[in-house]
Amino acid sequence: MKTTTNTHFAQFTNLYNLHKTLRFELKPIGKTLDNIQNSGIIKQDEKRAENYTLVKKYIDEYHKKIIDDVLSNFRFSKEELLSYQQALERDDNELKNDNKKKLRKKIATAFKKNESYKKIFSKDLIKEALPNFIEEEDIKDVVKEFDKFTTYFTGFHENRENIYTDEEKSTSICYRIVDDNFPKFVNNINIFEKVKNSLPNENLKELYNHFQEYLNVNCIEDIFKLDYFNFCLSQKDISLYNYIIGGKVEENKEKIKGLNEYINLYNQQQKDKNAKLPRFKTLFKQILSDKESLSWIIDSYKDDQSLIKAIKKFKDNLFKDNIIKQIQDLLLKISTCDLCKIYIKNDSATICNISAKLFDDFSIINHSIRSYYEATNPKEKNENFEKYNERITKIIKQHNSFSISELNNFLNQSNISNNVEDYFKHLGLKVCVRAVKRDVQVENKCE
Repeated sequence: MKTTTNTHFAQFTNLYNLHKTLRFELKPIGKTLDNIQNSGIIKQDEKRAENYTLVKKYIDEYHKKIIDDVLSNFRFSKEELLSYQQALERDDNELKNDNKKKLRKKIATAFKKNESYKKIFSKDLIKEALPNFIEEEDIKDVVKEFDKFTTYFTGFHENRENIYTDEEKSTSICYRIVDDNFPKFVNNINIFEKVKNSLPNENLKELYNHFQEYLNVNCIEDIFKLDYFNFCLSQKDISLYNYIIGGKVEENKEKIKGLNEYINLYNQQQKDKNAKLPRFKTLFKQILSDKESLSWIIDSYKDDQSLIKAIKKFKDNLFKDNIIKQIQDLLLKISTCDLCKIYIKNDSATICNISAKLFDDFSIINHSIRSYYEATNPKEKNENFEKYNERITKIIKQHNSFSISELNNFLNQSNISNNVEDYFKHLGLKVCVRAVKRDVQVENKCE
């Protein structure tokens, strides 16, 4: 019996190679450590690591210049824009995808033809392009320190290279223009057709007069024509378009009303809900723009200590700048704000989370939204229940966000008295409690 067991056991031995990882550490002995320290090699590396962060910022500035130069001179043909618009309006997925690929590829090709673009991922960027781009002599000297260490930026270049791809990636300039902003632009054209005959003509003239010197059109109506999309590609052009929709605060703190503010004033005067006008959607900021968050590009940390140091610095800055207290004050005073101008993202996770906290039921707010749109968009005579549900869902999904005021209105229509701003007040109280706990912990440690 024992022999049989050993025989069976032997069948499971020596079947796979054994892999072992050997770790070695080189430690200087004798006078070697003194020689290394005296040579200044370690200090040079530490200084170069600090300068690496500074140089990256200037590389990004160079990227932004290239992006602005290319997009400011780039144009789609009217036929290309019209074809894509028709695909969107027909909701033909195959046709939409075909158009998207062609348009993204056209933008990516324009970048590849740019002379400056050809240098940004090679050693020529550090050795030639960046020194010629930077005006400050002291910064030029910092860049020169990397003449023989251009491989420092290999990982950084790989990250930045992704923003020029014509692939279906949300971090790409091509995707931002074609997949994100063009559908919004087309939707705004359709909204303008509903709005233009309802808003007083003086409103449109007043708005045009404020921005006339920056526009290359004769009236506000021209901005909502298909071929104007060619003037909404770079960040400066996107900003101008968004100012017209959302307004702008001048340096003297004078507020210039945008189209959405005129619409809000108009809607407040309408007793009939069906007479209210839809709001325009602002375009997404261009990738890598000054106001665009770069949180989607994560630079790698060389070791655990670098990561811990970065986290600690972030935490210290939060409390040093009193940001937590400012957030708390904003949340606690939210009822005093204009709730028509505070928007909640229209996605199931966000809405469900707020609903669960307010009502202990994740579905209440979504049901109220749906009930409102069902009441304002009744079922058609020959429409079956499934098609009707699809139509209502599509109408709701057209809204990227809802204001707190709108959500409160949906709840009121369902005879629910709770207010959405109460959720944010509760968050403010939680921030306050956490801050107190933190202070108590600090005091205890001091004792």
